Amino acid sequence: MIKNQYSRETVLNILEKKEAENSLIQWVEKNSKDGYSKKEIYDFLNDIYSEIEEPEKEDLLGNILDRLWGWCSQDRILLPEKKWE
Repeated sequence: MIKNQYSRETVLNILEKKEAENSLIQWVEKNSKDGYSKKEIYDFLNDIYSEIEEPEKEDLLGNILDRLWGWCSQDRILLPEKKWE
Protein backbone atom coordinates (compact mmCIF):
# COMPACT_ATOMS: atom_id res chain seq x y z
CA MET A 1 0.00 0.00 0.00
CA ILE A 2 1.11 3.55 -0.68
CA LYS A 3 2.27 4.86 2.70
CA ASN A 4 4.40 7.72 1.50
CA GLN A 5 3.70 11.03 3.28
CA TYR A 6 4.86 12.81 0.13
CA SER A 7 2.12 11.09 -1.87
CA ARG A 8 -0.49 12.00 0.74
CA GLU A 9 0.53 15.65 0.64
CA THR A 10 0.55 15.53 -3.16
CA VAL A 11 -3.06 14.30 -3.24
CA LEU A 12 -4.15 16.92 -0.71
CA ASN A 13 -2.44 19.63 -2.79
CA ILE A 14 -4.09 18.34 -5.96
CA LEU A 15 -7.50 18.65 -4.30
CA GLU A 16 -6.82 22.40 -3.93
CA LYS A 17 -6.30 22.89 -7.68
CA LYS A 18 -8.83 24.15 -10.18
CA GLU A 19 -8.17 21.18 -12.48
CA ALA A 20 -8.12 18.68 -9.62
CA GLU A 21 -9.96 15.87 -11.43
CA ASN A 22 -7.48 15.71 -14.32
CA SER A 23 -4.54 15.97 -11.92
CA LEU A 24 -5.93 13.15 -9.76
CA ILE A 25 -6.37 10.96 -12.82
CA GLN A 26 -2.75 11.65 -13.78
CA TRP A 27 -1.67 10.79 -10.22
CA VAL A 28 -3.59 7.48 -10.41
CA GLU A 29 -2.06 6.64 -13.79
CA LYS A 30 1.46 7.50 -12.58
CA ASN A 31 1.15 5.31 -9.50
CA SER A 32 -0.22 2.48 -11.63
CA LYS A 33 2.81 2.77 -13.93
CA ASP A 34 5.03 2.76 -10.83
CA GLY A 35 3.67 -0.70 -10.04
CA TYR A 36 0.87 -0.07 -7.55
CA SER A 37 -2.30 -2.14 -8.02
CA LYS A 38 -5.76 -0.64 -8.37
CA LYS A 39 -6.54 -1.89 -4.86
CA GLU A 40 -3.45 -0.20 -3.38
CA ILE A 41 -4.29 3.08 -5.09
CA TYR A 42 -7.96 2.79 -4.08
CA ASP A 43 -7.12 2.02 -0.44
CA PHE A 44 -4.68 4.92 -0.25
CA LEU A 45 -7.18 7.40 -1.70
CA ASN A 46 -10.00 5.97 0.41
CA ASP A 47 -7.99 6.64 3.58
CA ILE A 48 -7.66 10.28 2.53
CA TYR A 49 -11.35 10.38 1.55
CA SER A 50 -12.37 9.28 5.04
CA GLU A 51 -10.60 12.33 6.53
CA ILE A 52 -11.94 14.99 4.17
CA GLU A 53 -14.57 17.30 5.61
CA GLU A 54 -15.15 19.61 2.66
CA PRO A 55 -18.09 18.47 0.49
CA GLU A 56 -16.58 19.57 -2.85
CA LYS A 57 -13.32 17.71 -2.24
CA GLU A 58 -15.22 14.72 -0.88
CA ASP A 59 -17.34 14.57 -4.06
CA LEU A 60 -14.31 14.91 -6.31
CA LEU A 61 -12.29 12.20 -4.60
CA GLY A 62 -15.41 10.04 -4.29
CA ASN A 63 -15.87 10.23 -8.06
CA ILE A 64 -12.28 9.08 -8.62
CA LEU A 65 -12.81 6.19 -6.18
CA ASP A 66 -16.00 5.21 -8.03
CA ARG A 67 -14.13 5.23 -11.32
CA LEU A 68 -11.37 3.04 -9.90
CA TRP A 69 -13.91 0.61 -8.43
CA GLY A 70 -15.90 0.55 -11.66
CA TRP A 71 -19.04 2.15 -10.26
CA CYS A 72 -19.52 4.23 -13.40
CA SER A 73 -20.12 3.80 -17.11
CA GLN A 74 -17.64 1.50 -18.87
CA ASP A 75 -15.95 4.34 -20.74
CA ARG A 76 -15.14 6.20 -17.48
CA ILE A 77 -13.44 3.37 -15.57
CA LEU A 78 -9.89 4.22 -14.55
CA LEU A 79 -7.22 1.65 -15.39
CA PRO A 80 -9.65 -0.78 -17.07
CA GLU A 81 -6.76 -2.93 -18.25
CA LYS A 82 -5.48 -3.51 -14.70
CA LYS A 83 -6.66 -6.25 -12.39
CA TRP A 84 -7.90 -5.30 -8.94
CA GLU A 85 -5.01 -6.88 -7.03
